[in-house]
Amino acid sequence: MGSAASKKKSKVPENRAQSSVKANTEVKGGQSSNASVNLKFTAVSAFSRKTKKETKVVKKSDWQKTDIGELLRNHEGKKWYEIIDFLKSTSSSNVVPKPERKGWKTVRLFVSSTFKDMHNEREYLVKKVFPQLKVWCEERKLHLVECDLRWGVPKNSDTRQTLMACLSELDRCREENTLPYFLGMISERYGWVPSEDEVPSDVQSRYKWMSGLSVTSLEIMVGAYWDVNPNAIFFLRNPNFLSSLDDESLVKSFVDNEADSKDSLTHLKDKLKANHSQVHEYLVEVDKVENGGLQLSGLEKFGSQVLDHMKARLSYQYPADNIHLSQSQAEILKAEHEAYMEQRSKILLGRDEIIEQLTSYVHDIQDVAHPIVLAGQPGAGKSAIMAYIANLMDDYDDFKTFYHFVGATPGSTELPQVIVRLWQELLPATEKIPSDSDELIRSVTTIINKASDIIKRKHLKKLVIILDALNQIDDDGKAHLLHWLPRDLPDNVRVIVSTLPGTCLDSLRMGSVKLKEIQVNPLDLRTRREVITQYLAEYNKTLDDNQLEMLGSKPGAGIPLWLTLACEELRVFGNFKLLDSKIKDLASDLPAIIEQVLDRVVREYGEELVIATLCLIECSRFGLREIELLELLYLEPRLPGGTSDGTFGSKAQDKLPMAQWALVYLGLTKFLRPAGSSGEGRLDFYHRTISKAVRKMYLQSDTDQRWWHNRLAHYFQTSNNAKRKSEELPYHLQVLGDKNKLQDCLVQREVFEELYCASTRTQLMAYWRFAADYDVASDLYNISLNTSYTKNLNAVESENITVKVSWFLIDLGQYEKAESLLVNVIDQNNGCADALWAIVEMFYRRALKFVYGTHPGYKHCRLQGTKYGDMCYKVHRKIFCEKSLDVEESAIHYGEVLIPCGYFNSAYTKEACQLFTDHNYKAGLAVTYYMLGENNQYNSDFDIPKDYFMKSLQLCLAEFGPVHENTARCYQLYGQLFWNRSISDPSFGVQGDKTCLSMYQHELAILEELLGPNHPTTVRSREDVIIILEDKFSKYDEAAVLRAKQDIKENIVS
Repeated sequence: MGSAASKKKSKVPENRAQSSVKANTEVKGGQSSNASVNLKFTAVSAFSRKTKKETKVVKKSDWQKTDIGELLRNHEGKKWYEIIDFLKSTSSSNVVPKPERKGWKTVRLFVSSTFKDMHNEREYLVKKVFPQLKVWCEERKLHLVECDLRWGVPKNSDTRQTLMACLSELDRCREENTLPYFLGMISERYGWVPSEDEVPSDVQSRYKWMSGLSVTSLEIMVGAYWDVNPNAIFFLRNPNFLSSLDDESLVKSFVDNEADSKDSLTHLKDKLKANHSQVHEYLVEVDKVENGGLQLSGLEKFGSQVLDHMKARLSYQYPADNIHLSQSQAEILKAEHEAYMEQRSKILLGRDEIIEQLTSYVHDIQDVAHPIVLAGQPGAGKSAIMAYIANLMDDYDDFKTFYHFVGATPGSTELPQVIVRLWQELLPATEKIPSDSDELIRSVTTIINKASDIIKRKHLKKLVIILDALNQIDDDGKAHLLHWLPRDLPDNVRVIVSTLPGTCLDSLRMGSVKLKEIQVNPLDLRTRREVITQYLAEYNKTLDDNQLEMLGSKPGAGIPLWLTLACEELRVFGNFKLLDSKIKDLASDLPAIIEQVLDRVVREYGEELVIATLCLIECSRFGLREIELLELLYLEPRLPGGTSDGTFGSKAQDKLPMAQWALVYLGLTKFLRPAGSSGEGRLDFYHRTISKAVRKMYLQSDTDQRWWHNRLAHYFQTSNNAKRKSEELPYHLQVLGDKNKLQDCLVQREVFEELYCASTRTQLMAYWRFAADYDVASDLYNISLNTSYTKNLNAVESENITVKVSWFLIDLGQYEKAESLLVNVIDQNNGCADALWAIVEMFYRRALKFVYGTHPGYKHCRLQGTKYGDMCYKVHRKIFCEKSLDVEESAIHYGEVLIPCGYFNSAYTKEACQLFTDHNYKAGLAVTYYMLGENNQYNSDFDIPKDYFMKSLQLCLAEFGPVHENTARCYQLYGQLFWNRSISDPSFGVQGDKTCLSMYQHELAILEELLGPNHPTTVRSREDVIIILEDKFSKYDEAAVLRAKQDIKENIVS
């Protein structure tokens, strides 16, 4: 019965008891106040002797710290050019190279010039220079974003919007690249100089504007001059070409004749020449005058100098030393969560008591620890606390800290991804991640126990696991019950989780172990006043005591997110006389104030463009890359039933102008999770409440939702980015219910190859369950292999894709079709290692369907498995001997190949067992022990197979857990031992039969939960139990109950 198989350096410690902790108000997207308060951590003094890692600090430039009001008062009556050098750094700012970079990086190139006179240069840059620079950048894994904000500025923009669109884009350049990549072009125009009344006081304070500075000059100061920015380059155009022009009106468009402007322009040029090393003059000639416009020639040297400078600076800051090394998915995800942690942990105020409780929990000595729970309402600041404590714990060399912020990155809401990350970061690469998602989910306790042992062996003191926002995990009916989260932890492990009230919190409160729960309550009145005061002080604004009381007493003011949104509304409110009324009109709860702010942002920052951005992000699966939004926002109509607004003019473009996008981004930045610096990151809402508000305001009807999903599906259908296409397109087609297009999508080679990997394999199978059954899937992949998949491929490439499809068909249980494909590959190349492994694995799994070894199907599996197993062994033995079996990873992989071969030849099992023993690979030993038990089941010494099964079962339970296919297989073979012995030796009697039945019943229970009631392996297991009940115990009624469940599509018995 049952023939189948298993398948820093430390630095001087500081006295933390006396140290102060920088804390800021909780604001979205890092736009926080830089003020700080002292939070005394008396409870933290217990770990003041711990070694700390070097803390990451983002320093402000000297000019940013200067009080511009005081500077102007000290130099009253002086011109701007007599004052600006007091803000200039005394030396060139330091740009640190990043030689360790392996992944993609975004570089933003800011183009600054006056508008009317620089059309020719800008067009030359766009058509000639930037395309070359982009190609060069892409070869070095750099995403180039050229920020040219002169074209496409909405005509109805006010001064604040125009200024902030430019200056906030410079802020983004600084955030991405330390110092902006800056290209300045100057000729004979100084540019628009706003009056003092036109420039808002917070803009004056933040960017140090002073009377007489044009917008272009301010860009130069902020982006290059004051920092002595080595990434900047300036070009001064020689005006001699103007002498050849007879049209005075045309000359006027190239020359500023106003006296103050001419004086300022002269001083600006002189300042640049005297203080910056990269200032170049260039000559141009008049090519022709046409339709009232002037075309210039001779820009080739100008373009060459731009290219040479930017390539040199980019090569210095982002050398290509390691870009040939690909980032693993684990490294990418870790970097994304680290970026989120850094961004959110900057901002914390008034939560010192909670931080003390959490740090004490981590450092307390406990024989058996239990998780601790952070609970609170939406917007209460749980994620900021979790990020802060993660950053704090991550600072210690004798701790291992794992953190996962659910909803912070694409795919982070999927429970399997959470556990895959946990596995990859805590366990060695030799530990094979389960391919089955249910099996993976049940492995958390095993992961933690193994990681605990590793931590001890490395002489680390604690493993700290931080899981934020459990309530945002995708719920399949079981995930929120949290059965996967262990309640008892090893003494050196601490687990901190956070959640909203609801199913997750209720689940954590249930059970015999009562977990400690910390409530994140509303901010007290004193802290509210501090938040308000510090937030507004950053923008040189204050409220009087009465206004402070009014705002701090609003019902929503205790929620940090509400309070920061309210402060932002007041900051941008222009009429101080009506400020009291504005405070009274602020919505009182979080959802309502989000809607209120969004409504204002839509009105002030681009109307249709803002609504379209909100809807596109909300309807996307994982958020959208910035370049994707620029291209999607260019499409018309922008809204359901809408028409073109005519702002693009007659010139054809393929994406929204950066000036328009900068304004949209400026308005929405408080609501968006930063996309990160890789260029691969997605813009998405950083809080679920924002998502709900967008759906309520703009996506209430099914018709509107379908319209946006159709737009996204159409866009990604033509995308050349295979990764993004596979992430988004199948999702939108599923939402739209278009099964035919979904089938067409899933069989596209690029989509299949992206989705058929460890992290998304189950999602691919789920899409197929929606689109069609597995029979249809296997037929379509077979057709594709014979047509599109192998077209234009060489023999090796064709072989590789065929084997990959075959592995997927094996996962689908399409054994016969997989066999046909693999036999064909092997007939053409009998040295194809992966094809041989796949076909042996296929016969190995296929044998699970049969009850008795006399079945013709089983005999076929046995015969062919033996044949291909021997071939597989010879090929892989040669490969791995060449790689050296002393290398642990190679040896363990080779051992895993031997496992299915060992089912057909016990000598291979023994060799695998020896390899696993040599490298202490317990998961492999668990499997080989039960296979050796089966091989020895007829040994005259009963204790020999029994000992193998006992050791196997112990390891299976420890390594895989109680609900796992390997554990089930061990139970089944252990039971088979008693069945066979009871037949040959009647002395085993009733007790032996009872043990046999118990083992098979354990197997059946596991398989029903794991594979479902109708899986062929489950059907076989149930048939085994029925036979034992009838033959050994005459329990026909009990057997009949099980018989009624059988759904046998194929004769598996005889």
